[in-house]
Amino acid sequence: RRIVCALRGKECRDCLLRDRCIYAYVFETPVPDDAQMMRKYTVAPHPFILEPAPDNQRTCKEGEDISFGLTLVGRAIDYLPYFIYTLDELGRIGIGKGRGKYELRYEGDFEPFRPHIRLGEYVHAGKGSSFGLGR
Repeated sequence: RRIVCALRGKECRDCLLRDRCIYAYVFETPVPDDAQMMRKYTVAPHPFILEPAPDNQRTCKEGEDISFGLTLVGRAIDYLPYFIYTLDELGRIGIGKGRGKYELRYEGDFEPFRPHIRLGEYVHAGKGSSFGLGR
């Protein structure tokens, strides 16, 4: 939230930017007004899936690789630069009980994703931007 929130002091449900907000869409995913299913719910399932390592590895030693998968659904695909930046920041800050740090690496054919990554430069995703960490 601190990476993309323009109005930090507000709750998402009261924010005038909620309908256009990346954070609200990803983590407080609204149920469409014309939905036939899930009408009794206030939020829909998140539009992303973090898949654990194939071997279900939950811990690792320093220098050891750990992998996971990320699947984006619907409009969340357009927000790939934000996911990458956020996962990279989490690695720098540290995650889990012991605040383990990691370095994000991508293995595979990167070319199909290059336009999405470049998009992050234009939408000002990340630290030092108008919607960055606010430091």
